Amino acid sequence: MLVLLFILVCFSCKAFAEGPSSLPTFLPSSLPSSSPTLLPTSLPSSLPTSLPTSLPSNIPTQIPTCSVDVYDNFDYYDSSIWNELCSFCVYSSLSTLSTTENSLMRTSRSFTDLKMISAGYIRDASCNNHMIAISIDDVFTFSFESYSTIDAVVFFYDCEYKYLVGLSHGVSKSCPQYGNLTMELTFTDNMIEFYDDSCGTLSLSETFFASNENYYVYIGGGAVGGELSDEAQWNWISIDVESGCDSISNSSNITYATD
Repeated sequence: MLVLLFILVCFSCKAFAEGPSSLPTFLPSSLPSSSPTLLPTSLPSSLPTSLPTSLPSNIPTQIPTCSVDVYDNFDYYDSSIWNELCSFCVYSSLSTLSTTENSLMRTSRSFTDLKMISAGYIRDASCNNHMIAISIDDVFTFSFESYSTIDAVVFFYDCEYKYLVGLSHGVSKSCPQYGNLTMELTFTDNMIEFYDDSCGTLSLSETFFASNENYYVYIGGGAVGGELSDEAQWNWISIDVESGCDSISNSSNITYATD
């Protein structure tokens, strides 16, 4: 009996030491053979077609054709532009310069290689008599009686006529139109022109600008001994000393730089 009991005990110990003969059937027999199929197999072959092909350029497509050396809209007296306020010159709240008694203001500096002067003005009476003069002298005198001048050219109205006077001769034409107007004065070595948008152009053969000297610009006018209604009213002026500026018809391309 003891021998039989010993045999049974030994058999049980051997079975416990060896463990189970196989893993449970509900456990996976092996690891997955590959990664999950929902992951991308490769990177995109190219960038999206909606991306811009290049960076935008910050350079404007239209560049102003020139710059204006001096611009004044007559909001106030600017001593950096004008030498001194003339005796019969008045600045109004409407941003206009009004002159009477043939008063003139001179630029504080002179200019070489003048090409064009443009100005806006109001003609609302027969003898407003606006005037712009260009002289190599820092003191300018002009006689309405003889229309004579020394070392200067003069662009002006005398009641119903407009005049362009050079060193030795001049031209004129009837000009009875009124309103808010614009004039353009242009210069070459052998020709000067006086254009306004109501009466057209006066041209004069003149070599005054051929020598490229230092030129002063004068602005003013107004009838001598006239009524207050005969004052010359100016809205703005620009003085260009570079070639290539567009004319009034293309003035949107001009950039203004106050001197």
